[in-house]
Amino acid sequence: MIKRIDHVAVMVKNLDISVKFYQDNFGFKKVLEREMLNSYVKKIVFLRLEGGESEIELMHIPEAMPVEGIHICFKTDSFLADYQRMKEAGLPVVVEPVEVPVRYGEGTGHRAMFRGPDNELLEIYG
Repeated sequence: MIKRIDHVAVMVKNLDISVKFYQDNFGFKKVLEREMLNSYVKKIVFLRLEGGESEIELMHIPEAMPVEGIHICFKTDSFLADYQRMKEAGLPVVVEPVEVPVRYGEGTGHRAMFRGPDNELLEIYG
């Protein structure tokens, strides 16, 4: 069952400028910064509103790649069932289920991505 929106991702050209923008204007705090290997994304930074669970993922895209778009990640407690339900409903699969490290702490989770009706990326994570 889908529980909540986990995070919203924004593709950015300049990570430092974007981090400062969200910190200064909206009060977000940096909670994670990670270099990405074998990815079109160079580095990610997660920002969280103080006292809450709302997060923004800033994804640094190299200059050679187009920088536009958004994806919404939904946290689930029944990953495989939700994946199958969405696939059977005809949502176009962009990323098949893969095992990924959890953001905070030890262990792994799973993620998959679909396209929404306006070509937005929809991720399930659990």
